[in-house]
Amino acid sequence: MMSPKKLSSDRQAQARGYMQRRARVLEWLLYRYHFDGLDAATVARELADYQNADGGFAYGLESDLRTPHSSAIATAHALQIFRELSGCSREPARGGNDRGDRSRVQASDYGETIQRAMSYLRETLDRGNLVWPIIPPTANQAPHAPWWTTKDLAKSWNGFRGNPTAELVGYFFVFGTADDEPLRQEILQRVIDYLDARAPDMHELLCYVRLAEMVDLPLSAQQKIKQSFLEMVEPDPLQWAQYRLQPLTVVKSPSSPYYDALREAVDANLDYLIATQQDDGSWQPTWSWAASFPGAWPLAQREWSGVLTLDALKVLRAFGRM
Repeated sequence: MMSPKKLSSDRQAQARGYMQRRARVLEWLLYRYHFDGLDAATVARELADYQNADGGFAYGLESDLRTPHSSAIATAHALQIFRELSGCSREPARGGNDRGDRSRVQASDYGETIQRAMSYLRETLDRGNLVWPIIPPTANQAPHAPWWTTKDLAKSWNGFRGNPTAELVGYFFVFGTADDEPLRQEILQRVIDYLDARAPDMHELLCYVRLAEMVDLPLSAQQKIKQSFLEMVEPDPLQWAQYRLQPLTVVKSPSSPYYDALREAVDANLDYLIATQQDDGSWQPTWSWAASFPGAWPLAQREWSGVLTLDALKVLRAFGRM
């Protein structure tokens, strides 16, 4: 049996150099948190700079959306990172240093930043439909990917019942208060009913995957999420250069509940990841909106490459491929 491909020390050094030179400060600090033992508080302070006075997050934190106005999608991204820093979603790393809990941001740390974000979500919830509109109406006024154009967005995104609502309700179980209990249970039941009623699209599925990391869902919902992922994931490496749901988009470590069913595809995806590292040490997005905003896309592309390079390195380490 052939030994699995691994990312060489030289290629790791190139990736690190890219992160230091080209990634934005947030991803560089996250890199140092995961690989150098940087304290989580430093990352959290940088993340807080993306927060508005209303408690929501903006300023290109989700790099395809450049509006300075707060959005549900950017706030979700911020809370993903806070979960990561608190250890709530940390994948076990192979071959890395175990720094222990002392380097993590506990739920009580930066509580004001997190609770302001939760207050923003409480204020922007569509109480009639119990969903969160994914972006504000003003998003069109700034550069953005074409899929973030607000006209008919609720219709094209299925009324936001899965994306982003399935993910956002999960944060009320992680960072919410006892006063949120009746509302979060009602919204949770709504998103479970929606999952039962139809097959989710790819982005809805990713929201449900994140929800399942935060909340103990009924077995039927867990099975529906797994079934949907196995049906939707693209196992053909020839298709991965396109915007497809790759195995490693969801299977971030051997401890993933989806790993056993996709071992062969995951191994191939890890090989593909190593093979597609660029000469400058980065991994690049498979999408572009340069035709819509040619002046804004180069910065967004650079930001995305930092996000993707960090994610690639974390996944490769988790699978012992470094």
